[in-house]
Amino acid sequence: MSRIRSRRTRSEMLLHGWLKGNRVKHRMWPRFLSVGGIIEGDVLIGGRVVFVHGCFWHGCRSHFRCPKTNSEFWAEKIRRNRERHSRNARTLRRMGYEVVVVWEHGLKGVRDMAKVV
Repeated sequence: MSRIRSRRTRSEMLLHGWLKGNRVKHRMWPRFLSVGGIIEGDVLIGGRVVFVHGCFWHGCRSHFRCPKTNSEFWAEKIRRNRERHSRNARTLRRMGYEVVVVWEHGLKGVRDMAKVV
């Protein structure tokens, strides 16, 4: 578990490389102060906050499989992750940002990244 990254994941770096290569002005891992605390996004492009979700950690409907070992813990953890993301997205929308969610599996093999972002 100690090797699991919260930043600089392969998917985030793939998106960052594409944005940088196409000279799209962006900011990685922006922080927003809200009444409930600090919200961290993955990428900020203008008024658009992009979250790059991993299929396992955010419970992708297509790819997530709950581990057989300690399944109650993992089901609860994924539920809390989804709940937190919904709450953060709602807060960012109220603050005037557009929220975009990009799934890890959506970045694999994408030739035209402009369709994703």
